[in-house]
Amino acid sequence: CETKLLTGNVMHKFRIIRNWTKCAILVACLVYVTIVVMNRYQYGVYEDGVVKVREAGVLKKLLGDDALNITSLKIVGPISAIDVHFLRQMLGAPHFEEAERGKLASLDLSEASIVKGGYMYFASGQCYATSNDIIGEMMFFDCDNLQHIILPDGVTAIEHRAFGECSSLTSISIPHSVTRLGSGVFSGCSSLVSIEIPSGVTSWEEVNFMGCTSLIYVYCYAPIPPVIEWRGHNPFVDQPTLKVPKGSASAYKESDWRDEFENIVEME
Repeated sequence: CETKLLTGNVMHKFRIIRNWTKCAILVACLVYVTIVVMNRYQYGVYEDGVVKVREAGVLKKLLGDDALNITSLKIVGPISAIDVHFLRQMLGAPHFEEAERGKLASLDLSEASIVKGGYMYFASGQCYATSNDIIGEMMFFDCDNLQHIILPDGVTAIEHRAFGECSSLTSISIPHSVTRLGSGVFSGCSSLVSIEIPSGVTSWEEVNFMGCTSLIYVYCYAPIPPVIEWRGHNPFVDQPTLKVPKGSASAYKESDWRDEFENIVEME
């Protein structure tokens, strides 16, 4: 009887240890899964062509090793200069001589925001910083692959040559929040057929479409002609037509815009 009792106690203790071991293993597995998930989503997530970032400066980390093969991308959340620098590589900017260029052609930034910080982005031999809610100077300059882009809601200005020499660019969506355009913003965009300037634009440093050889129509929705800060020579061989809101043609023809466009007509 004592032997049976002893054996029973041992088996009972063994079952307790076995159950505790199972629990420990289960807890360890749960902890591991939690750590993996937290690491994955700590900075954001990339799924089905959409990258959601929690903080600026982590775009390259989130997109992973296959980033340079992405052809279409939507960004949700803040991006800084270091993110812009990587985007330029993805968009085929030529200054990445020793690095592989990406294949990105379509970029949706409608739910992104440009923020200050993140070191610098490099373009045409110079370094540039980002500022809050501004498409900075040379930001997408000479991005060979870029065909379609939607700018962030809330952007207030597009600076000097931001899209200069984007020879593949065929469409750009500019939000109504933009109030100012810099000089040469679209110069060299030889595939651009038409462009829409939103009604919020009140000033343009220089109306310059030099090298926009395919441009046919410029739609300007501002009822009052934006102030042209500096007037250069007329850059067109074959003049595009400037289309303005109903009732605004006379105002445009009596302003500095008459020196930039021979054909000014009202939208239907």
